[in-house]
Amino acid sequence: MQRKYITDLLTKLNMSSAKPVATPMQATPKLALLSGTALKDPKEYRMVLGSLQYLSLTRPDIAFVVNHLSQYMHRPTDLHWQAIKRILRYLAGTSSHGALRVQYVSIKDQLADSLTKPVPRPRFIELKNKIGVKALPPS
Repeated sequence: MQRKYITDLLTKLNMSSAKPVATPMQATPKLALLSGTALKDPKEYRMVLGSLQYLSLTRPDIAFVVNHLSQYMHRPTDLHWQAIKRILRYLAGTSSHGALRVQYVSIKDQLADSLTKPVPRPRFIELKNKIGVKALPPS
């Protein structure tokens, strides 16, 4: 589903054959509110950024740069648009990366409970054995 979403987005923007890049953001130049020339019609910028925000929920590798570019949504410039296109080129090369999967872990199997909450002694011993804690030999 994620791969299809990326492919559809790239197709919609005529970037299906864009050359992939290794990183979603360039280190330089630093983006600022007034860097570049203001876009005449920021609708496409906002639409693509919204799509990227949705995608960033399962792609933490783009979350920082998408959030950074969201700060310029009220006055996007040509440099901000170039940064968006770089994210899209990055996604073109990484669309096969797996999505972040969140799984339910029952309370019974949450080992952190033994470190953060008081637990009855039998449960503590069970958890201790589960993670392989052994008593040190006498010195």
